[in-house]
Amino acid sequence: MLARRLLMFAVILLVVTAISTALAPPPQPTSPPPVATDAPSSARASRNVARTIDASRQNPTTVEVEAGDLLTLTVSSDEAGAVELRELGQVKVIDPTTDAVFDVLPTQPGRYAVVLLGSERTVGTVRVTPRQG
Repeated sequence: MLARRLLMFAVILLVVTAISTALAPPPQPTSPPPVATDAPSSARASRNVARTIDASRQNPTTVEVEAGDLLTLTVSSDEAGAVELRELGQVKVIDPTTDAVFDVLPTQPGRYAVVLLGSERTVGTVRVTPRQG
């Protein structure tokens, strides 16, 4: 009797599995992976540029990069507070033991102020120039 019940349970489970498989939507084909293409010879690859600004200095520091370069900007200070990279939308905490580190990819030429919040003192400027061919 027990064997018959187990056999019926296995048959019912098999039927339910077959029905659910038949009703499930077919798998969607995956798109092929993107194919790497050669960049035009006139386009130059982006560079990784690392620069440091010391906020303790009296005179603001100017950092120059080309549009499209990945800039890692480190700002150090002997005061605690926050530093903002204006117009690029980034604010970081800073103190004498912890530098503020910004990773930005500026794409538009221009000047972007580096400002200590609270005192509103400009400690530096990021100058982004057009990419040279």
